[in-house]
Amino acid sequence: MNKYTEKYRKIVDEFVKNYYPNLSGRTRIILEDRFVKGSAFVLPALFFSIIGVSTKVRDYSEDSVKGLFAHELAHLDKNRDKNIFYFIRWVFDKKVRADYERDADEHAIEVGLGEFLLASAETDVEIYSPEEMIKRHTIDGYMSPDEIRKEIGNRYSF
Repeated sequence: MNKYTEKYRKIVDEFVKNYYPNLSGRTRIILEDRFVKGSAFVLPALFFSIIGVSTKVRDYSEDSVKGLFAHELAHLDKNRDKNIFYFIRWVFDKKVRADYERDADEHAIEVGLGEFLLASAETDVEIYSPEEMIKRHTIDGYMSPDEIRKEIGNRYSF
């Protein structure tokens, strides 16, 4: 384990303890590799989960890294409700995949990690071209920084 995966492990453990308690007791393997497409992915399995992280994440701010893990752990937390048929549909249906990404963003905000998710989305704006951002937002389903700000405001305004 290198210093980065150790750092990621601490973030994940803290978030599981404080925000995603349903994931406690589950083995999480964190792998860092330069071949990871995008920034990160999560692969749920029966008794463990793999979180893959791109080496480019090393250059992200602390808050942006936390936002990335808030999103990936939200997938794992939401995956508890899914069955094999859902994931078969996920493979073949772009709308199901887009909804899957948006659900993770909304869940991360719901549990209280919206500010970190916002930092991660703002990093995406810096990294990706405008064309790639349009694809990430309209086709892939990720929330834009403005949508995240609005959702945070909606959840915490009285």
